[in-house]
Amino acid sequence: MDSDHHNCRATRRDFLRLSGAGVAAAALAGAPHGFAQAGVKRLRFAHPAPAAHGWNVWWQLLGFPIFFIASTAEINRAPFDLVEADSEIVAGPFTEYSGMRFGFFFFAEYLALFIMSGVMISLFFGGWLAPWPFPAELGGFVGTVYGVLWFFVKTYIFVAVAVLLRATR
Repeated sequence: MDSDHHNCRATRRDFLRLSGAGVAAAALAGAPHGFAQAGVKRLRFAHPAPAAHGWNVWWQLLGFPIFFIASTAEINRAPFDLVEADSEIVAGPFTEYSGMRFGFFFFAEYLALFIMSGVMISLFFGGWLAPWPFPAELGGFVGTVYGVLWFFVKTYIFVAVAVLLRATR
């Protein structure tokens, strides 16, 4: 009887150790994310205009994939959605909440995806800049609308890429 109790405690201790290792690995996953951002910031502050038209992706060919993979892991998108196992029929908040509470979970997930795409566009793809040089005759309000339009087009392209990654899993 006493040995069974001891085995039960050892098993619990092993699971605690494994979950602690998982938490530590998740905390360390933010390091590549920060290093990729630091590379772009270092490039921009050390050399104010080295990149052609603000597109840092050409100068950070290793930093962009690292940032994309780390961001995907940070917001728990596929294939890094380890919070929910494929073999489980139900997943935490999806069974506990319905209606608007369930909608808020999905809204927060896609808001994080949109923010991640916006940061990625701002760091690596020139933010509001078009892929070609900005027309000089566009200025004022029209130029602002042109820039905002390009920012959202590029952001939605990366949102679509993330959605396709999950859909083709």
